[in-house]
Amino acid sequence: MKKHVIFTIGHSIHPINEFVELLQAHGINEIVDVRSIPMSRYNPQFNSATLKRSLRQANIKYKLLKKLGGLRHTTKDSINLGWHNTSWRCHRSLIADALTKKGWLVRDIMSRITATKHRLTSFLKIKKGQIIYPARDII
Repeated sequence: MKKHVIFTIGHSIHPINEFVELLQAHGINEIVDVRSIPMSRYNPQFNSATLKRSLRQANIKYKLLKKLGGLRHTTKDSINLGWHNTSWRCHRSLIADALTKKGWLVRDIMSRITATKHRLTSFLKIKKGQIIYPARDII
């Protein structure tokens, strides 16, 4: 049975034309934006409306799925205290980890040539079928 394949990419600070070229180089024809706040103060080319317009011009579909976005807050009794990034910018890794564990082939776009196979987060654990990221002292 053939695995489903999905690519991940971060917008970083790419000019929009370079970002589109990265997508095209890997044959991407649709993206799903997983930011809970689809804006960038410092890179306005990645504001939702602007990005959607730029992608449409390149015949790439755009879909916003805020539910998968970051910026979540944790509590002291969370089972996911292994993350030390308080802004949850790691949500791309969380999604890639979950899809990998569900049998998807996840590739992280690094350049026009390279899309490396996603490596699971080193402190990821499975407990009762659930992915968790425990604090390192309780692993």
